[in-house]
Amino acid sequence: MRTGAPEHRRVANQLSRRVKAALEEYRQEHWRRFVESLNPDDNSLWKTQKVLRTTRKPFPPVQGETGIARTNRDKAEAFADSFQLQCRENQLDDEDEDHNNLVERRARRLDRLPDDDEIRIIFSRRPTQRRAQEVTINGEAIQWSNNVKYLGVHLDRTMTWGHYVAETIRKAKTARGRLYPLLCGDSRLNLRNKLLLIKSVIQPQLTYASTAWGHACNTHLKRIQADENIALRTATSAPWFVRNRDLEWTPVQEVIKVKAAKVYAKATDHENPLLRAAVDYEPDRAATHKRPKQQLLDPG
Repeated sequence: MRTGAPEHRRVANQLSRRVKAALEEYRQEHWRRFVESLNPDDNSLWKTQKVLRTTRKPFPPVQGETGIARTNRDKAEAFADSFQLQCRENQLDDEDEDHNNLVERRARRLDRLPDDDEIRIIFSRRPTQRRAQEVTINGEAIQWSNNVKYLGVHLDRTMTWGHYVAETIRKAKTARGRLYPLLCGDSRLNLRNKLLLIKSVIQPQLTYASTAWGHACNTHLKRIQADENIALRTATSAPWFVRNRDLEWTPVQEVIKVKAAKVYAKATDHENPLLRAAVDYEPDRAATHKRPKQQLLDPG
């Protein structure tokens, strides 16, 4: 029975607020359990990152002979025509021609010139690159480059990792921009879930292949750390005098060091003698040029 009595409206409003609070708490708890269940071993973390970073494309409409099929009858006829074309009798002449075209396309692909990321490079710390003899494919010279991309990692000529750090920060900044509605102060996510988002989406981008470049100069590592700090400040919306260490958060530089320690521990006990020999040395803090195991040392 509906009533307009003030006491009844007050009780109804209180119950409505309780229901909304309970629903919000349930959504937060459900999201927290989902983020905590993400695991890089079963590809669940990778799939979630792909969904959050990729703009979903709309499903294309069904096309019939007269245009877009809008009614159920037009859609059924469009599907029937498609199945009829798929189930028609095979033409051997067409198959032979298609096969020949496929072979020709494959041959042209193998004979093509390398792309821009497949050009030559000599790794050296010399101030000027000394050119070796020219390498040609089909009579055309392959151009030199100051950086190449291999397995998602940009390798510059002097192996100082400046170009790769810049690309990593650019990708992390793009991911942070797409997650901004979930990380900003107006978001309904609690701080715990925001930190889980940063840890599962942004931090893996900043630490990708970190064992290879973790010994870069402190300037590059500080840029990586600064990008993570921006994400943390966005999530907390805290004033300037509140430090990130109050979050009990493991900084990205410490994460890089922990990952490197695990990798080198496995390499030391590996069955491959070449891999064991590659890590069989002690890092020297006073060395002019850093070696990969230098990242295991405490900064100083």
